[in-house]
Amino acid sequence: MTARERRQKRKRDDFVRGYTQFAQRPVLPVAPIEAVWEKVCELIPVETSGKKSVEPAPKDEANNSVVNKRLKRTLRVLDVLAALAWFFVITKVCIADIDRLFFSWVAPQAMWLLDLRVFAVLGLASLLLLLFKRWKLGVGLAYVSFFPLVVTL
Repeated sequence: MTARERRQKRKRDDFVRGYTQFAQRPVLPVAPIEAVWEKVCELIPVETSGKKSVEPAPKDEANNSVVNKRLKRTLRVLDVLAALAWFFVITKVCIADIDRLFFSWVAPQAMWLLDLRVFAVLGLASLLLLLFKRWKLGVGLAYVSFFPLVVTL
């Protein structure tokens, strides 16, 4: 028997041994369906009267004030960011290409970076998605996007 044949036999034996170990795993007992439903019925409370008495949850004033302060601070930050973003957009579209003017004044040799700004925006968006909760970021971006409507309404 050659070395190659021994390796193939060892692989085949290992495969068969592993398969038989898998086939011999213990099987969990399955409960009859009636027993499962009995357990479910034990967990569901039985109502003695036709009406439920629902008590309102106690309000935590301290927690509510903290949430209100956080919401107000977030809205202030979003207002400032939205105002700056829309000022930039309106100036860039109607008056002048601000970023090209800035780069030509600060670093004229780096004008080629403006051709790659799409990748910078995608990288920034990816970083923001990684750092913040996605639904909060989506709500913030929607607020900034529709800021002119928010201001006029």
